Amino acid sequence: MPRQNRPESNDPRDIADFVEARLDDMEKRLVEHMDTKFGEVRTLFFSGFPDGDPILHREYHKEQIELMKTQKALKRAVLEKLLSGGAWSALLAMAAALWMWIQSHMGSAK
Repeated sequence: MPRQNRPESNDPRDIADFVEARLDDMEKRLVEHMDTKFGEVRTLFFSGFPDGDPILHREYHKEQIELMKTQKALKRAVLEKLLSGGAWSALLAMAAALWMWIQSHMGSAK
């Protein structure tokens, strides 16, 4: 049905039909526009995820977080072992130096 620019007559029923037809047409165009824009936004949104899958994206980040936690724990454990080993090495080196000093002074006292 072609869109008319004015009602067929001044009869209130014709005016009501005209207004209703115009509102229906406007609603149809608005819904089509919104559907088109929503589709564009949806496509853009999903294009930001691997294979368009936001759940896969979230799972990837969960895996990365777990990996970082594991790496952090490993680094902490290695650092603790190094510090502990370093402290023992320093203590043993000082004991050896003290022993050698005592030996050298005991030997010269004779």
